[in-house]
Amino acid sequence: MATKTNSLVDRLRTLTLPTVDDVRDGLASYMETVGRADELEARLSGLTT
Repeated sequence: MATKTNSLVDRLRTLTLPTVDDVRDGLASYMETVGRADELEARLSGLTT
């Protein structure tokens, strides 16, 4: 049985990208998490000094 070779262009055409809203929501969630982590790190560094 022969196999078909998919070119890079063929693979790019079938690539499914996330929606802009999903990316926006994910970025907002990430930024909130980073903000909380920064706050916790600041609080912890205040405890150790």
